[in-house]
This record gives sequence, C-alpha cells and structure tokens, in this order.
Amino acid sequence: MSQRSHRFAPPPGVIGITAFVWSVQIFLGLALPDVPPPTAPPFSWPVLAALFSVATAAVIHVHFKQESESFDLFDIPVVLGLMLFSPRELWLAQVVGTFLAVAVLRRQPPIKIVFNVGVLGMQTVITAHLFRIAVADPDPSDPALWGPLFIAIMFGSVLNVGFIVAVVSMVEGRLDENSLLHVFTYGGVVTLTNTGLGLIAAVLITEELALAIPLVIPVTALFLAYRAYGAERDQRARLEMLYRSTRSVFELGERRDAIERLLRETSDMFRAESVEFILVGDQHARARRNHIGRSGITEILHPIESDDVDHLLANRPEEPVLIHGADQTGWGEYLQNRGVNAAMVSRVGNEENDAGVLIVGDRRGDVASFGPEDLRMMGTIVNHIAIAIERERLSESVAQLRRLEASLSIQARSDPLTGLLNRNGFEELVDKHAQQSEGLAVAFIDLDDFKKVNDNFGHEAGDMVLSAVAERIQAIVREGDAVARLGGDEFAILFCATENPGKVLPRLLNHVTAPVPVGSERSVVVGASIGLAISRPGDSTSQTVRNADIAMFTAKAMGKNTFQTFSEEMSPLDRRKHLDQELRDAIDSNSFDLHYQPIVHLETGQIVGFESLLRWRSAHQGLLLPGDFLRDAQNTGAIVPIEEWAIRRAAEDLCVIENEFGIGPDGTSLFATLNISAEHLSRNTAIEVLLDTVESVGLTASRVMLELSESDLMRASADLSRILQSLRHIGFAIAIDDFGSGDASFGVIKRNKVDAVKLARSVIAGLRGGERPYMMAMIELARNLDVQLIAEGVETEAQREELLEAGITLGQGYLFARPLPINELMRTNGRLAVERRLPPRALG
Repeated sequence: MSQRSHRFAPPPGVIGITAFVWSVQIFLGLALPDVPPPTAPPFSWPVLAALFSVATAAVIHVHFKQESESFDLFDIPVVLGLMLFSPRELWLAQVVGTFLAVAVLRRQPPIKIVFNVGVLGMQTVITAHLFRIAVADPDPSDPALWGPLFIAIMFGSVLNVGFIVAVVSMVEGRLDENSLLHVFTYGGVVTLTNTGLGLIAAVLITEELALAIPLVIPVTALFLAYRAYGAERDQRARLEMLYRSTRSVFELGERRDAIERLLRETSDMFRAESVEFILVGDQHARARRNHIGRSGITEILHPIESDDVDHLLANRPEEPVLIHGADQTGWGEYLQNRGVNAAMVSRVGNEENDAGVLIVGDRRGDVASFGPEDLRMMGTIVNHIAIAIERERLSESVAQLRRLEASLSIQARSDPLTGLLNRNGFEELVDKHAQQSEGLAVAFIDLDDFKKVNDNFGHEAGDMVLSAVAERIQAIVREGDAVARLGGDEFAILFCATENPGKVLPRLLNHVTAPVPVGSERSVVVGASIGLAISRPGDSTSQTVRNADIAMFTAKAMGKNTFQTFSEEMSPLDRRKHLDQELRDAIDSNSFDLHYQPIVHLETGQIVGFESLLRWRSAHQGLLLPGDFLRDAQNTGAIVPIEEWAIRRAAEDLCVIENEFGIGPDGTSLFATLNISAEHLSRNTAIEVLLDTVESVGLTASRVMLELSESDLMRASADLSRILQSLRHIGFAIAIDDFGSGDASFGVIKRNKVDAVKLARSVIAGLRGGERPYMMAMIELARNLDVQLIAEGVETEAQREELLEAGITLGQGYLFARPLPINELMRTNGRLAVERRLPPRALG
C-alpha cells in the first residue's frame, strides 16, 4: 500500500474527493456482513487496531521529484483482519488504529487526518467486499484462497493510489507521469511483499499464536530494507539536484532570471514550501526580497523597508541553522509573520562579499522537518551562491568566472617566462592548422650549449637570454605565424603566414645568435641549431613535426649553430636510436635516482607520506629533472622500463623511510606517491606488474598513490578509465597531478573516479588573487565527491594559512622541505624540522 500526503490549503476539489471517499466508506462499511470467522481469533479487535496503528506509523519516505512518497506496512494487518476477524471488526480496527497513527503518532494536520483515514477506510471496505465475494470461509492455510486475497489487496491499493494522485494533481495543477510510474511500481512491490508476510503471519497464528512471534524479525528487517532503499534513493536524488543546482548557479544570466532560477532550484532541492532570498542593500538602495511559495514566484527584487529587516540582517547566523516560528527570537517572529513553521536560515557571503540571507521554510509532504543532512546541503548551496554573486552579484559573477576560465585556458597553453605558446598549446595549434590547411611548415630551434649560460651566469641570466630569443624569433616571423617555447631552451615555429619559410632561416639564425645583454657590462652569445620541415603529399602531421625534429638534430650533428631543411637523406634514427639506448642504459648503470618530498598535515606539520620525484644523472648534461627527459622517454618508448624501475625503487625506499620516520599521525602508515604515464598503464601487464612489485617488497597496494597528469586523464580512453578503476578496486589510490595547470575541467574528475587531486603550484600561488573562487568551487566539489585535496608548491606561511582557511589539510612544498635523495633523507634521522618551521600556535 502506498500513500502520498502534502501540506496544502485544500482546494474545493480536494474537499469534494474527501467527502466522496468518506461517503463510499460509510455506505460500503455498513453493508459489510457481520459474519464471524470460522475459528475464534486468538486476540480481540483492539489488538488488531494497535497493529494498524503501528503499521501505519512505521512510514518510509521515498522522494520523487518535488514530492515525498510515504510507504508503510498497512497491508499486513489488513490480511490478518481478512483471515481472522469478521469484516466489520476489521473495518472498526482499521479506522481506530489509522486515526491514532495519523492524528496522535504522526500529528498530521486536520485535513490530512480526515483524508487519510477516509481513503484508507475506503480501501479496507472495498478490499473486504471483494475478498468476501470470492471467499465465504477464509482459511489461511488453503492455497485456493491466496489468489483472491492478493487480487483484492492489490485492487484496493491501486484504488488508494488513484485517489491520492488525483488530489496531488489538483494541488499542483499538473500530473507528473514519471512520478506516477514510480509510485505504482514501488507501491506494487511493497503491497505484494506486505501481503505475503501478512498471509504467513495468518497461517502461523491459526496454528499457534506463539509461532508468529519470530515473524517480527523478518518484518522488522523488511521495514529497515524499505528505509535503506528510501535513504539511498534520497541521497542519490540529493546529489543529482546538487549537481543541477550548481550548474544553474554557475550558468546564470540576467539578474532577475538568475534569482528566479535560484529560488526554484532551491525549492526543488529541499522540497520546501517557501524559499526567500533577501538581498542586502547599500547606502543608496534598500534591501530587496525574493520569494517563491507553493503557488510560484510571488516577489522578485521587491523593495522592503530597511527598518523591518536591519535588525534581522545584523543577527544572521553565519552557518545554516534550523529556526522555528515558535522561537522567542527576532527570526522566530519573522517566520511566524511570514506563515512559516520552521526554516533553515543562513547568511550568504561574508563581511567583504555580503549578499544577504537565504531562508528555506517548511518541508513539503508528510515528512519530518529539516535535519542535519539538509543543513549541510544548504551550506554547500550557500557557498556556491556566495561565489556566484561575488563582485556584481549574480550575473556579473558569471562573467567573472568565465573570464577566469578563459584566463586559466590561456595560462594552460602559454609559457609563463616568455609569454609564447607552450608545448600543449603548440601541438593543439598544429593539429588545428593541419585540419584547415593542406600545407604545414614547422621549424624547431634548439639553443646550443645553453646549460653553460646557467652554470656561468646564473638562472636569472638564462631567463633573460630565453626571453630575448623569444622576442627575436617573433620579430623575424610574420604576424600570422605562431611561435612556441617547448621547454628548456627549445623553441618552435608554425609558419602560417610566411610563404617561403626556408628563406627566413639565415636571418633567423643571425638574430637568435646575436649577443644578449645580461647586465650593464656583460652580454652572452648562444648558438642555435634550426631544423625545418615542410609537409609533402601523404605526410601526416606527426610525420612533419618529427621531420623538423630530425632536421634540427641533423644541424646539431653537423657542428651546431646552423640550420637544415629536412630531406629524405636524413636518417630518422639520428637522435631517437641513440637517445632510446642512452635512456635504457641509464637504468642498468644506476643513473636514475628518486628524490622524496614529504606530504604533511598543514596544521600540525606531521608527515603523512612522501612524493617520489625522478631524477637522471646524465653523463653529458648533469642532473636532469623530469621535464628535461620524460618527453623523450615517452617518444622513444623508454618510459615503461623507467617507470617500472621507479615503482620498485620507491616501494623499497618506503619501507626504509618508515623504519626511520615511524608511522604517520593517528597510527596510520606512511604512503608514497608515484608518477605514472598513460602509456605505461595501457600495457596489458601493467596491473599485474604494479601489484607484483609492491607485494614483492612487503607493501600493500593501499600504501601507494599513483599520480597521472591532468592532460593524460583529459585524453583518457574508456580502456584507461577501466584500468584505473581496477587499480582502485585492488587498493591503489589514484590522484590527478598538477590539477589546474592545464585546460582542466571538473569533468576530468567526473569521468575518472579518483581518490585525490593535487593542486598545481600556480593555483596555490594565486590564492589571494583571481584563483580563489575557482579554488572554493573545487573544494566544495571534492567534499561532495569524497576526494582528498593536496596542495603542491606551498612556499610561504601565508599560503599555508590560506589553505587551512579554505579547508585543505594536506600539502607539500619548500615551506616544509625540499626533495631529498634517500641517503640525505636518512641522514636527517627522521627529523625534517617540518614542525619547527610552523608557528607555535599551529602545533598546540
């Protein structure tokens, strides 16, 4: 049996239906035969009434759309009454028991009491008539009676739902077919299940009353199962509504339309009778009220006298709280004057960005008032609203967020030192140009012996040289051409406007290799090796880019400081063959190393784990960071054996580190993070190798967090996503590395379930600027998805304070410790002085 109730001022149609069901109930009830059962029941009808009261009061709420569907165990005592009592005793027990449940236990409003008792009584007498027409002498143990019993019960339940749906349609002015389907489907399953249990109980009671006592256990379990289903479905609906509400807030347009959408989304999310949003005024404007009730929008930007709300706005709760109209407070009096019994009230914004107050009043349907989960959900909504209305309130904030998104997109494709395109931006532009044009011309420029500039004059002088070279390249090419710094001392040109790129190369070489002033009395001269490739019919984009790379290394092999245009005579293995072998030999010669940087609790400074960072001690170039060689390792295929070595080494080192540093806070084990590429995980044996590696050194998978770059996850295939979820199922944690440094979107987290997000250094550095709204939105998303946030590049005490204030508890950076090789890490004797670096108050 299902029942659906509402808080409403009943229209005439509802009163008419209520009068009709009572008329039918009384007419058919008086016509019920007063025929005693074949055998005397083991208990009297007041006991059956008590069973009706308990069954009707044990209600489970399942939310569909804006309404609350209520299901109970009503059908169980109906079956007992049909089998063990006379029809009139059944009717009397049902009316008395149902009235006690809805009036005393559930404390429904009078109109609901009258309607619910009426419609349930009508259901009971119709079910009794149908059953008695088919069965003269009910015997629970006779299988021939079970069919008519189920049919009679189901018919009465369907009739009950039909009248309730009619009332709902009158109140709302519409019929929701989707919700109707849910009601009939779920209600039918509940009715059949309850009827079966009632029949079992009747059979047992007929044999011996004591035999039915153990049946309390499955009935209770069934009730808890109903409730668990309802809670799970409600939680899923909450997350879906939160997602829709978040999208609505961040896609708002005109201010009036924005507020209307905000009120409707909030009303739907909390199934609230009324929602108010009072916008605070300033010295030139009055406060304005916005309100939506059951009848729809009633006020939008309606001016209200300041004296009426000033004292209330001055006492707004900073966090969502539940206030009742009966409270002897200013807010209690305000709610009472507005006809609200209970409401969640919260300030929107803060002292610097004061927006107003949000009031969500009275729950729809036969449901208890708002609870802790609603307050937490409202806190999330309030935070989203505060972000959305920063600066120009609702509409202007959207423009600001879009500008921020555009800025982040530009940053993701730009080199911060020179302002040129970076490698990602260059590759995207090359692909786009190749789709729009038949010809493609690309030049690679690599500065010769640039490392000597850094070694002899310092990195500041090196940055000056790189910036000067960038300006000179831009001065030579035409305005429509694109210039990029691919990393380190390597530049590239995409010739879009220059008709004959080969003629530009001599002049380009002269300008790039001219002396660069690095001080008032010093200048630096660097050479350059330039390679040019022009696409030929049948060449792919990647082939043309690879040919430019080959031409550049050919120029370097010819003595440097020259240029070459690709030709068929150039061997494509000039660089790749030797570089591939050099990288693979570095594993055997122990030329690779791992440095470890602690990940700490930002408030206490306690170490919770370590990030492993790969280094290459090249015989030709010295100590190299991953950015200097990983790209080549991926291109040559050497990345897989390198990462396999790094994984095993990190697992072995973690055992050593834990012996020295002990366990983490709260008795938890330290963990290690490992960078891994999509190329590695795409191998068929990747999962087996990872698991075997960690287990062979005595670690569990849960001690290892695998970090994938943001760009890898953005391009992740369905196969890679499945591999990641398999690794998570085994126990490995998955993290997004450098989140926010690229053209990231929240869709990366949605498409690929992850355990942690490591915020990029650039995002942390911008906390006090335009990155803050982006950060707060990210934190709210992480909280709702149960994703851990870890801040990278924490370098100042101010950044640590900002992160703690924002709710981020884990971080790493130079404020705590620099990356150290294992031997130096061990020489610290387990003391990295992390806690000594923090202010004393943070450690209390």
